[in-house]
Amino acid sequence: LAANIGKTFVAATVLDLESEARLPRDDRLSARLGIANFDALPNAETITIGQLLNHTAELTHRASA
Repeated sequence: LAANIGKTFVAATVLDLESEARLPRDDRLSARLGIANFDALPNAETITIGQLLNHTAELTHRASA
């Protein structure tokens, strides 16, 4: 439950930052957080903030080995 509420607050904050021209949705996630943090993710260098908000980044849950 807490995670679902947290998603709403994160999305609202990102949209507020976008309205202030501080965080465009078409910015690459790797440019903001560094690609080294996402080495294991497919297409990590092309994922945008907007794709994460829209759930269209094509990320899948992978169980750890």
